[in-house]
Amino acid sequence: MPFGFLQWVAILIASWLAQRYQNKSAILFAWNVPVIVGVALLYALPKTKAYQGPLLLGYYLMSFLFSFNPLILAWMGSNVAGQTKKSTYYTAFNAASAVGNIIAPYLFNAKDAPGYKPAMQGILVIFCALSCLIVLQVFNLLRLQRKKENQREAAGLPRKMRDFSMDRKYVEAAEGEVSDEGLQDKTDQDNLYFTYLL
Repeated sequence: MPFGFLQWVAILIASWLAQRYQNKSAILFAWNVPVIVGVALLYALPKTKAYQGPLLLGYYLMSFLFSFNPLILAWMGSNVAGQTKKSTYYTAFNAASAVGNIIAPYLFNAKDAPGYKPAMQGILVIFCALSCLIVLQVFNLLRLQRKKENQREAAGLPRKMRDFSMDRKYVEAAEGEVSDEGLQDKTDQDNLYFTYLL
């Protein structure tokens, strides 16, 4: 029950922070740190009664990972346009998640009990790699945004577009800030008004 409650709290706080600060990548990166610390504690500490508190803390810190799914899905959805492309992204994500759920249990072997050191080492590598991928994706989105700004400038549109999707109140858009291109099922590459979000 405490672990389930911590998952619920982690999801709520992560979602609120992502909306409040209009940034999913930073929250995803920050929420990955407690998971890495938790896995590291479970990996490094001996499984004895003397370390019961720190081991339990490590286990509870892993509850932060349950907020990743809604954050990743929201981040993906905000950076892809076009129904076919969006559907393909979501399908690929769900397929990869299913494959991961099938493969992950095979990291654990009965002969490695009770510490399961090789499995914990593999999980630690996976979450460290996730942090690196988040940083790489941020740089990729910044590159795509610069490219999009160059396209807009070449078309005679304002270089910077304001994202209204996360505003808390209605704001009247200025001339040249909005269009109906989003309703024409254009992909993010084709829609000059599309803005990539971090």
